Amino acid sequence: MFLIRTRLDMSPIHGIGVFCVNMIHAGARVWRFEPAFDKTISESELARLPEHVREHVIVHAEHFPELGVYRLSSDEDKYMNHSITPNLRVTEDDVLVAIRDIAPGEELTIDYGEIGMIHHIERSIDPELSRAGRVVAQRRMTAA
Repeated sequence: MFLIRTRLDMSPIHGIGVFCVNMIHAGARVWRFEPAFDKTISESELARLPEHVREHVIVHAEHFPELGVYRLSSDEDKYMNHSITPNLRVTEDDVLVAIRDIAPGEELTIDYGEIGMIHHIERSIDPELSRAGRVVAQRRMTAA
C-alpha cells in the first residue's frame, strides 16, 4: 500500500508508470505491505484460478517461492517500472523507501532484481507465460 499520494501516467521507461504527486525526501517510507489492503495468494490458490487471472497475478505480483505465495498489491504499485538506477529500495522490514529526494512528477522506480520480480517470472506456473514474462522483463530492463 502506498504511503504517499501517487498517480499513473505514460512512462518513458515502459508503458504506464507510477509518479509521485508531492516531494518525497530521502529515507521516506513510500510503500509497505498491508494485509487489510493487499492480497496474498498461495500457489495452490493461484493454480485454481482462471488462466487470465493467473497471468495477471504472475505478471503483477511478487513471488515468494520459499513461502509458496504471491503478493499482489491493490494499488498502483503493480505499475512501477524497473531501473538500474532506481529511486526506491527495499528495507529489511520489506518497506520501500526513497534512496534520494524525489521531485513531484518524477517516476518511482525499483530494481526488479531486488524484489524478486525477475526470479518469479522465471519460475511461473505456466511455461508459455514464463517465456512471455521474460521478454517483457528484458524489455523493461533494456529500456531503463
